[in-house]
Amino acid sequence: MSKHQSIPFSMLREMLEGARHHQFNCNDILYSVGIDTQTLATAEDRLSLTKCAQLLRQLWLKMEDECAGALSRPAPNGTFAVMTYAALSADTLREALQRAIQSLRLIIGDELLLSLQEQGPEAKLSVSYKNPHQLSNSFFILSWFVILLRFSSWLTNRPVLLEQVIFEFPPPQYAREMTLMFPCIIYFDKEENCALFNRNILDAKLVRDNSDLRKFLKQAPENLLTQFRGDSSLAGQIALLLQQTEQGWPTFDKIAQQLNSTTYTLRRRLKKEGTSFQQLKDSAHKNIAQHHLLHTDMPIAEIAGQVGYSEAAAFNHAFRNWTGMTPGKYRKQFKRA
Repeated sequence: MSKHQSIPFSMLREMLEGARHHQFNCNDILYSVGIDTQTLATAEDRLSLTKCAQLLRQLWLKMEDECAGALSRPAPNGTFAVMTYAALSADTLREALQRAIQSLRLIIGDELLLSLQEQGPEAKLSVSYKNPHQLSNSFFILSWFVILLRFSSWLTNRPVLLEQVIFEFPPPQYAREMTLMFPCIIYFDKEENCALFNRNILDAKLVRDNSDLRKFLKQAPENLLTQFRGDSSLAGQIALLLQQTEQGWPTFDKIAQQLNSTTYTLRRRLKKEGTSFQQLKDSAHKNIAQHHLLHTDMPIAEIAGQVGYSEAAAFNHAFRNWTGMTPGKYRKQFKRA
């Protein structure tokens, strides 16, 4: 079964922890998608995204809780719909996320807090979870990033290209799977949960209406699991190829060959997605430079070479354009001992 279209049982087990904490019998729901309890407890198998969506939908309906037992009190059925309708009344993605965040807090309180911040060229979407039952929290936290980022892509019909995703929790058993959800640098064991991306996407206009949203909600959550994936957009695929290549940066021609396409076709499709190869390359350079500045003691001149700059002065100028500060100041301000 393709990893792109399935999840491992280790993730599924964590998804069901809230229900089991509240002594909810999951056997019938698991059986309906072809899994028995004993198999789930012992096997390292996979479940298709379609069946996972069916299981989630049944779990929410029968528990009358769209957070599946993760909070002190249920998130009543319809919580997600209310959040999406609140977002749809906005003009830009920035306003949509702000309204979605506000409506969610009014419904479920402060055990789960979402926030959107902008600083310099970056936007930061954060998730804070108090975890009242002390469950394994990685699936619940990352699921909110998946929901908000893929819903954002649907609202604007444009991918949200992530620069970094940062989590408080240690790498879960399925950590390697997470690059399929977030094609960017991923950090664990940090002090917050957040996703960083270019703030320009927040200016994108919404392209959906009430009729579109009704169709979207009928297909949820399956569409959030199987569609609008960062890795399925062309920009996401190219970003991932660049992110994985720190030396010998591939040319646009080489990227086109790897994707069995032409540079003309790729350039046209990237423009339609609201980006360009140069923007993607700059983003990859910035991400890798930030990683070395914050997590290694590599000299700045050597970092410059790692991201394709033969002269430190040119790298300093580029880095200042990306972040508003020099590499040295960035390292001094943000690197933790």
